[in-house]
Amino acid sequence: MSDRPGNFKDALIQMGAIARYTYSKRFSSHDLTGGKGFPMVEMSTKPTASTPIAQRVSLVLLLMRLSIFIAMIIWVLDKFLQPEHTAAVFQAFYGIDGVAISMVYLLGIVQLLIMLGFVAGYQKKITYGLVLLMHTASTLVSFPKYLAPFDSANILFYAAWPMLATCFALFYLRDLDTRATVQ
Repeated sequence: MSDRPGNFKDALIQMGAIARYTYSKRFSSHDLTGGKGFPMVEMSTKPTASTPIAQRVSLVLLLMRLSIFIAMIIWVLDKFLQPEHTAAVFQAFYGIDGVAISMVYLLGIVQLLIMLGFVAGYQKKITYGLVLLMHTASTLVSFPKYLAPFDSANILFYAAWPMLATCFALFYLRDLDTRATVQ
């Protein structure tokens, strides 16, 4: 019995939830379940930074954000270091021919600003959403490569799917991503 939490509230706090008990006046102190088999609890789903689960989740989200940044900043740098490669990618994957080098640089600047905001955790709904949209577009436009995974280096395109899931997870859990962020 000593390894069990003292009460239901302690158990909720240990799981990272902040609970406020709201008991209806119609229930006696002996029956806190309301006859439905579960306590009447109103919970906030935002863990505080001081709870162990919140600390662990925020660390995981930080590492996810950094890993996505590392992967995507390479593509941003590619626009500045090899703009002709970006023009070739636009032709091969998007069907857009004749992309001017100045447009590649402009796109690189815009993506660089998005990625810097993303890695800083700034305006998370916007920057995380834009990163998710950019990666979704590049993953879906590569669809023909997934149909022939063993041709050439097509197998490498499959790495886009777990990264897409990571981008979605970060966007979905952005309110819990609290480490090393700019408010």
